[in-house]
Amino acid sequence: MVDKRNKHAMIVGSAPCSAQLVDANLEGFEKIALHKAWQLRDDFDYQIALRDHTDGAQVPETYPARRIRKRQYKNTLDQVGGPIMTSASISIFAGFWAVNEARYKTISYFGCDLVYQPSVTEGRTHFYGVSDLGPAASDHTAQIFPHLRFARLFGWGLLHRVVLLNASALEGTKMCFPEIPYEEDREIAFTRVMRSPLAAEIIRHSGAALAEEQILYNERFEYRWPKQRHDPEFREDMEACMKAWEPVYETALELGEVLNSQ
Repeated sequence: MVDKRNKHAMIVGSAPCSAQLVDANLEGFEKIALHKAWQLRDDFDYQIALRDHTDGAQVPETYPARRIRKRQYKNTLDQVGGPIMTSASISIFAGFWAVNEARYKTISYFGCDLVYQPSVTEGRTHFYGVSDLGPAASDHTAQIFPHLRFARLFGWGLLHRVVLLNASALEGTKMCFPEIPYEEDREIAFTRVMRSPLAAEIIRHSGAALAEEQILYNERFEYRWPKQRHDPEFREDMEACMKAWEPVYETALELGEVLNSQ
């Protein structure tokens, strides 16, 4: 683990809006590219992908970013509940990796809202064109309730004194993180969040949700996907685990409203 407690990170996804970052001043951020997002700039510090050889995500050897692959973050996933409890989304995997392995002070997301509006983005689903919709199109149980999976990540971050923020905040975003543009001071954002009584409430709710997961977790969670898919009792247990995070989601939204009104 590399402790970067006084540093700030930005996780960049491949939404069409991410093209705004091509020439943006991101000084002060360690930059983490998801999949093909490394193509936007030549100064990403990390690139995280689900597989070693994803079409178009393969980074040239000359590119300076450190590559993080599943074999490297698998231990992190095991520590935070595994893919079934986190998600099958690289954006959430990357968040848990950044919280557990790097311990940044804040982690800002850009272009990871899981909002797909090709009708208003010249037909594009991603900055590089059209691709599959990933979590939005999957019926995998690990993808249900994406907004609650982001809530789980937000609560996990606060439990470790890491604040997650949404810097793109597209309308309809699945994230419940406070919406703070990347130009704003991250030190101030960290302090405002951590000093809020609502942050303490989120931490309390997160502890209760993690305890509920421990109660509900059973052998069905170890089944492979084809077996899980046809097991209604597993889906009920999975949904119950996710719904335990609803108080975190609702309180996080309230926190965001309070911060925006100040």
